[in-house]
Amino acid sequence: AAGVPLVGTLLNAVLAAESQGGSGPEKLAMALRHMEVSAPLVIDQLERQLGVDIPDEAAAAYVRAQVQAHVDLMNACGMLPRKS
Repeated sequence: AAGVPLVGTLLNAVLAAESQGGSGPEKLAMALRHMEVSAPLVIDQLERQLGVDIPDEAAAAYVRAQVQAHVDLMNACGMLPRKS
């Protein structure tokens, strides 16, 4: 139920960070900053669907892993420029 908007949010965060340039770690940090507004909404939705209170550390790790997974997928599909 919450999946489709989450995918677009993650893709937009990665693409926005990519457009700003920088190194890989800098781009990851930028993508995570782009997620700061939507991440609490995503976590709230997950908590409702799962019926649990997600600890802050677990929520942060989840968002970071989701951003990284989208970067990895986009790299595998040739959607992001590779380092030379």
